[in-house]
Amino acid sequence: MDFEFESPWPRAEEPGRAQHLFVNLSKHLFCKKDGTLGYQKTPLDPRISKKCIIRRCVLFDPESGLLYGEIDLGCREFDLVGFLSRAWAEKPGHLMRGFPIVLRVSQSAQKEDWFAEGARFLWQNTDILIDELPRGFAAGVHAVRQFDSSLDYLMAMMGKNGGFDIVLSGCAAISMHASAATRLLWETKWKQIEPPGEAYFEKVDSRYEPFGAWRQGPYAHILNDDWENDPQLHD
Repeated sequence: MDFEFESPWPRAEEPGRAQHLFVNLSKHLFCKKDGTLGYQKTPLDPRISKKCIIRRCVLFDPESGLLYGEIDLGCREFDLVGFLSRAWAEKPGHLMRGFPIVLRVSQSAQKEDWFAEGARFLWQNTDILIDELPRGFAAGVHAVRQFDSSLDYLMAMMGKNGGFDIVLSGCAAISMHASAATRLLWETKWKQIEPPGEAYFEKVDSRYEPFGAWRQGPYAHILNDDWENDPQLHD
């Protein structure tokens, strides 16, 4: 009788085929007027709080467990295209790159003004399918918590030097720290994926004033620099 061995390990698939987007306001982090980050122990209520609450943005690949996250100012409109373009670009401090086949977004997020504008750009310039995020997606909730934990660890290390721009500059490294459990298993597969071509990024550049602002300032450290080994950001 033929016997087929079934490995206890999950069958290796390709990463990046479907990605899940999570965009939420932090319950505890806010940005002070001097640009530093503050922490409030009691949960922040965006309906009554006058503070600029930090927005957490996480793109999660459920196949590999890899996540890419950034912080943003909740007192300004979320730039969906800029965030996704950085997530899909090749980065020295992070493995995620390339367009997914499907982008899943929660039903509530799809009702936001920032989603309509960003989704229109993606429909016009990519072949990505946009679908609804399944409710109660436990792995995605865990990914957001992992990003929060890594962010809290970094802020504890930096203390009063934890300015918004500095922490934002290190988001690629923060995300990799949150994804460390799956990094070695999927590193080779992620590196085989091609990032979007320059024609796509030029279209993204043209959306901004000044031209290409989505990859300037602290975002330049995410896309071009090795943040973890940059002494200027750790003085």
